[in-house]
Amino acid sequence: MGELLGLAVACAFGSADFFGALASRRSPVPTILFGQQLSGLVLGLVFVLLVDPTVPPAGDAVLSAAAGIGAMVGLAYLYRGLALGRISVVAPLSAAGSAALEVGWGVGRGERPGGTVVAGGVLLLAAVVVIAGAVADDDREITFARELAFATAAALGFAASFVLIAETTGASGFWPVVIGRAAAVAVLVAALVPRDRPLLPARGDVPLVVVSGLLDAAASVVLVVAVRREMLSLVAPMAALYPAVTVVLARIFLHERVRARPGVGLLVALVGLALIAAH
Repeated sequence: MGELLGLAVACAFGSADFFGALASRRSPVPTILFGQQLSGLVLGLVFVLLVDPTVPPAGDAVLSAAAGIGAMVGLAYLYRGLALGRISVVAPLSAAGSAALEVGWGVGRGERPGGTVVAGGVLLLAAVVVIAGAVADDDREITFARELAFATAAALGFAASFVLIAETTGASGFWPVVIGRAAAVAVLVAALVPRDRPLLPARGDVPLVVVSGLLDAAASVVLVVAVRREMLSLVAPMAALYPAVTVVLARIFLHERVRARPGVGLLVALVGLALIAAH
């Protein structure tokens, strides 16, 4: 069951990231994030009120708010990286980094994954090396170093969010989805309004942003269920398979080519993640 839940999270997050990244190529990332988080907040609030409106413990509320801010920071760097760099490079590197951090946290908390986790971790590192050595002749203006920086920052934000959500108790129900997005919306308002920056994206990007926000919230709902039923070191790598969805959608709709060596690196990364999930 954990594998299926993790795969569902990956599909939803991967699709959400594609639509969000597509909109971020035309509208500023902060406005994309505000629209996305607001859409997810509405869906999450409706879901919570229908399922269990019981007020969560204060400690879980704090963890949820921090998780939401972490996820927002991760998305900000991811979308910026996807808008400026290559989806086939930034997405897998951010996923590999976040998965490694999350598995490490789970092991540190007493989870004992098998030898396949070690093999998967080695493959993830190998994938980074393969991708890093394959981008020198690319025609993008952004350098691989900047792509790696965006991916690393995104990985840190996502890993923090996953870990904090996993630390909430069952008594909080699905409130982490709502509280996290409410905190993200509050931070964005505080950052954008004093600088007279627009809160909403261009009209043509609104459908993309809304779809992205709904998918992101749905993924978070499934993630809450998954991390409370299974080990974080099992769910996190499966959820981190989201780049496969993002890259496939980019190939279909944007006709983005995945060159030979980056393609090999992506496959190695996905195999590594699958090995970790198979433990």
